[in-house]
Amino acid sequence: MHAVILGASKGCGYHALVRLLAIPEWTATVLLRKPESIESDINLKNYLADGRLKIVKGNATSYEDVKSLFDKKVDVVISTIGTST
Repeated sequence: MHAVILGASKGCGYHALVRLLAIPEWTATVLLRKPESIESDINLKNYLADGRLKIVKGNATSYEDVKSLFDKKVDVVISTIGTST
């Protein structure tokens, strides 16, 4: 099973990503404006290393960036994009 997640760098999106990847059958692709925000995250490093997590640098307001996330079958899309506080 494969998920695309928009807004996974913190908050609900981040926690949804961590919980989803804890299930061995799942993989995920996340779209982030600032990939460095999670690239060195201790909770995600093993998933990055084994290929279960793919980080794509981009913006969810860009059609081309979002379209690039669907280069393979996607079972679920999770969007937790919010505003800065």
